[in-house]
Amino acid sequence: MRKNILIVDDDPDVRTSVKNIFENEGHEVWSVENGVECLELLEKGFTGILLIDLMMPQMDGWATIKEIVKRGLQKKS
Repeated sequence: MRKNILIVDDDPDVRTSVKNIFENEGHEVWSVENGVECLELLEKGFTGILLIDLMMPQMDGWATIKEIVKRGLQKKS
């Protein structure tokens, strides 16, 4: 089953490596370099799996997750 995956990481090598792995498995992959960009994509309607680096400048992974919950951007089941 094809999944949408968003990689949030400040390291471009990590983003590229992880993106290549998942694309080779047939998944649709997006990548951004910080939590702010992640939130922007979620606000635009992205749904799928999030892979978030916890240690990033500007907005770390924990702050990003807290903001996702605060804004109600997580998928409701």
